[in-house]
Amino acid sequence: MAWLKSPPKGWEVNRYAHYTKEDPEHPALELPYIEYGEHLIGYLHEVGFCRFTGMGVEELSFLEIKAWCEATSTVLEPWESLALRDLSSAYLYQYRESENPAAPAPYIGGSVEVRRQQTDSFFRNLKANHNGRHRNAKRKGNE
Repeated sequence: MAWLKSPPKGWEVNRYAHYTKEDPEHPALELPYIEYGEHLIGYLHEVGFCRFTGMGVEELSFLEIKAWCEATSTVLEPWESLALRDLSSAYLYQYRESENPAAPAPYIGGSVEVRRQQTDSFFRNLKANHNGRHRNAKRKGNE
C-alpha cells in the first residue's frame, strides 16, 4: 500500500493515481490476498497508517492505538496492538523507500501463493513471538 501511495520524486501524483489513469488493470494495482491477519489491515485503515507531527511523519504510538480502541470499542489482544505498531512502522519505511522512482513494488515478483504464505507467516510469527514473550514475563514475575 505504501508503495502505491508514495509519490516518487519528480512525479506530480502517487503511483496509485498514475497507474489507475494509465491502465486500471496494471498488475501493480493488485495487492496480494491476506488470509491470516486481514482484520489488522482493516484496523490500520481505520486508525491511520502513520501520524503527522510537527517533526514530520512517524509510526503510530501505542497511545494512539489505545485511543482508537477506546473510541471504537475495539478490544485488541496484546499481539494485535504490537502488530498494528509494526505494520505502521513497515508502512512508513516502505513509503520513504518508495520515493525513489525506481523502487520496485514489494509485493510483485514470485508466485502469488508464495507471497500469500509469507504474509500469513508474518502474522502467525508475530502472534507466536508475542505470546512467548508474555509467558516468559509472567514466569519471571513469579520467581
